[in-house]
Amino acid sequence: MKNKYLNLIHRELDGELVPSERTELNRALKKDPELKKYRDELIKMNDTLNQIPPLQPSQGLKERIIDSINFNRYKYREHEKNWVTTILGNVFGPRYRLAYGLVAGIFIGMIVSFLFMPDLLTPPQTSLNDLYGTIGIHESELHVLQELSITQNTYQGSIKVKSYWNIVGFEITFKTAHETEIQLEYNKDLIVFRGITTLESERSAFESSDNLITLTSAQEGNFLILFEKLSKHIFPLTLKINQNGKNIFTQTFTE
Repeated sequence: MKNKYLNLIHRELDGELVPSERTELNRALKKDPELKKYRDELIKMNDTLNQIPPLQPSQGLKERIIDSINFNRYKYREHEKNWVTTILGNVFGPRYRLAYGLVAGIFIGMIVSFLFMPDLLTPPQTSLNDLYGTIGIHESELHVLQELSITQNTYQGSIKVKSYWNIVGFEITFKTAHETEIQLEYNKDLIVFRGITTLESERSAFESSDNLITLTSAQEGNFLILFEKLSKHIFPLTLKINQNGKNIFTQTFTE
């Protein structure tokens, strides 16, 4: 017997056959006596089961079943808590565990940093604290290319032309009894101005134009003017010192 026809027989007993399926089943029953016998036995068994009256539970059966269950086995039991367990439960409860873990991680990270990266505790030793732009270097890394001492009237000072990688620095130091204007004229195609830091000065003023730096100060000063190289050449560079509206010194630096 094919499973297909057995399924049709069961669906017939459940009243689910459509006309086309009933026609197909009747055709198979005529050709297969064994299949017909199986169908007849199922119909007889189904009729017998339908004749059995439904069982009615005895009076009080539900109550007896419920009374036989020991509900105390499934009752939630709250453990007695003393003041110690209460505190520990509050302190180490789930809502605090994440916070404790975060604090512990930060603390461990700080210890590891102090042990293996002690430089983090040491402030940077650069004197270029007011340098602006994209360049930040240590003053000691600049090596001197040219140095010039100047003594003119009441003006005494020096200028050092320094360089490091693609950085050019001009350190100007002086003492004088008069207000002094220092001008630094440069070739903007060779170097570009990046910043100035005041190493020491009582009073100063600073101006920057297209290719000229003007620095005005009284009595004494120590400044570092920084440029970035645009080529391998940085000269010529012209230094002018003016006092009381008059030029007292001019020097052109060349390679």
